Amino acid sequence: MLQCVNPPMEMVRCNKKSDEKFQKIKNSMKKQEKENYDRLARFGCVLCSYIGYEGTPAELHHIRRGNIPRKQAPVIPLCPEHHRGNTGIHLLGRKQFERIYGITEERLLELVNPST
Repeated sequence: MLQCVNPPMEMVRCNKKSDEKFQKIKNSMKKQEKENYDRLARFGCVLCSYIGYEGTPAELHHIRRGNIPRKQAPVIPLCPEHHRGNTGIHLLGRKQFERIYGITEERLLELVNPST
């Protein structure tokens, strides 16, 4: 079992292109948004935690709800594999992801932010 210290949001980057995109997004965010995103990134992958693997570094996944703009969408922390990897939500799609792991994005959101 891999145990990692959760890096702050600033450290969760993959390559130069994603780093540039990250900086644009970061520069446009308000202080409170930055603090909330950083808190979520430090939480680690919520799905890994749910299945028993604590402390995996996370990227932030925006939960799409109808026509809500991405910037206003709620986010959950997912490790790179569960976010955009072969077993991730972006490759599998929402329905297959929920079928495989037995949990919805909304339930994962409740686990990291009980007030939502």
